[in-house]
Amino acid sequence: MAIHIQMTGATNNDERQEFVESYGVKFLRFTNEDIYGDFNRVLDDIYETIQILTNETKK
Repeated sequence: MAIHIQMTGATNNDERQEFVESYGVKFLRFTNEDIYGDFNRVLDDIYETIQILTNETKK
């Protein structure tokens, strides 16, 4: 997990993410609390996203 104290760090990450997303990459972000507290929900979110993206590519 990355924590950005300076706004420039968060801004640079946003810019990098936007650039990578322009190539069709999907980002899913989860907190450590999500991972350790409700891992099954995290897995469900990942599975659901894969299903949505798979259905979109079949069209």
